[in-house]
Amino acid sequence: DENWFEIEKDPHQKLIYTECLRLCGSWLAETFLENPTIIMQNYLEKAVKIAGDHNDNSSDELKRGKMKAFLSLARFSDTEYQRIEDRMKSSEFENKQALLKKAKHEVGLLKEHKVHNHQYAVKVQKELQLDECEIRALGEDRKRFLCKAVENYIMCLLSGEEHDMWIFRLCSLWLENAGLSEVNAMIQKEAQRIPSYKFLPLMYQLAARMGTRMSGFHEILNNLIARISLDHPHHTLFIILALANANKDELLTKPEVTRRNGLIKNVPKETSPLDMDRMEAARSIINIVKDKRPDMVVKVEALCNAYI
Repeated sequence: DENWFEIEKDPHQKLIYTECLRLCGSWLAETFLENPTIIMQNYLEKAVKIAGDHNDNSSDELKRGKMKAFLSLARFSDTEYQRIEDRMKSSEFENKQALLKKAKHEVGLLKEHKVHNHQYAVKVQKELQLDECEIRALGEDRKRFLCKAVENYIMCLLSGEEHDMWIFRLCSLWLENAGLSEVNAMIQKEAQRIPSYKFLPLMYQLAARMGTRMSGFHEILNNLIARISLDHPHHTLFIILALANANKDELLTKPEVTRRNGLIKNVPKETSPLDMDRMEAARSIINIVKDKRPDMVVKVEALCNAYI
């Protein structure tokens, strides 16, 4: 665009251009008038790129425009991810996978009987390859839109406080895809820059997923919870201690229960490995906070023990 150099020099024109791209992309997405990849690349990603050129000293109006561009791309990518996710969970997709499995078995039998050049064998092989390519492409699109949604929700949350409620969706996407290394890598690299107070409304959900087994996800989650706990101990310590002390009441009452075992049939249930894992992770976070704020942790622990 020959007028781009003029637009680039004028922040006001830059803002208008960003908003035009963002709105056009959103309208095309709502009306299904263009391919999702084209909408993302030619409109929404372009809007984010131009908006991203605004420096930190930009006006509030430019910062809001930047935030809106990030959010539009995040929501579009999230919608596309959800559409693919719903399709992959549908009965139609399950039937297709069952047919694919059957076709693979057929091809295997034909190969066993050394039937390679038969017209039917060639046809089944081609159909199988096409179906496999389609399913593989669908999985790649799902991952691409998911990563783009996570990336831009993070950027939106880093850009200001106007859209802080989207922290719920960001964490939901992360927890749903805890086994995906790409998502974990983004959370580890970028989400650590999100101010810790934005995660406080999600402390119960995050703490419930603590553990030590799935090293990648749990290591990142535990580090995040440790950061939140160090910054906001009054909001988090009671939640973490509740998990660390999950079986403490049973331990305290164990001698009494042992004496009464002859009179009653109910015996305290065994703590599950998952609960033990969570308790271990909670205790390690308590120790991290205790290193920085020993007096406070000791007092809160004493209070929790008194309640038990």
